[in-house]
Amino acid sequence: MHDTDLKTWRHLDFFEHQAYLSARVPRVRCAEHGVHLVNVPWARPGSGFTLLFEVAMLTYARQMPIAPLAKMAREHDIRIWRVIEHHVDKARAGMDFSDVTDIGVDETSAWRGQDYVSIFMDLAARRVMFAAQGREASTVQAFAADLQARGGAPATQVQRVCCDMGPAFIKGTRTHLSSPPRQTDGAVSPTAISRRSCSTAITSSRRPTRLSTRSGGPRPRPGPSSSAAATPG
Repeated sequence: MHDTDLKTWRHLDFFEHQAYLSARVPRVRCAEHGVHLVNVPWARPGSGFTLLFEVAMLTYARQMPIAPLAKMAREHDIRIWRVIEHHVDKARAGMDFSDVTDIGVDETSAWRGQDYVSIFMDLAARRVMFAAQGREASTVQAFAADLQARGGAPATQVQRVCCDMGPAFIKGTRTHLSSPPRQTDGAVSPTAISRRSCSTAITSSRRPTRLSTRSGGPRPRPGPSSSAAATPG
């Protein structure tokens, strides 16, 4: 052991009182890595929070915007964002999109005005795959790159895309995905089925989506209601 270093972590509150855990953490000397702190079981390396505190923040973040969450936790929102981004990135690193064929796309306004977020979801598994700022063709391109990075083949595997018939989404889908948008009609058409699935998943994912935009504003309103199902041309 080289020496010890006094470290402090924010823990879950004790009633209305903030609680902190302090401990002297050993620093060891390694021939390969030099002097470094040993890992402790109650916190991840580099975090100023205990694991229990981080779990609480992740749980609340699924149900409320980050600004009021940070106020409730009496922490700066940037520190809360770092926790969320770490665990989201870690969870997404192990996701496999190689079997995704049906994709739903919708945009929502993070703030009142033109600050949009686009959400891409797996219609079959009813899971959010990707979220990014904007609603341009380049947003679809970013999704295609993420799909490929996680085992997918954007140019060959996508069979259907449910999206708004906006020029940007149409251009992005035709250019970067294998399924070009084609408008269909009918009371019980693939469009209607995909639209219901997409609407359900998008509604349930609106709050988590705001994590990617660092938005603490009011709940976003739904985007345009017109949809289309894309089928192989």
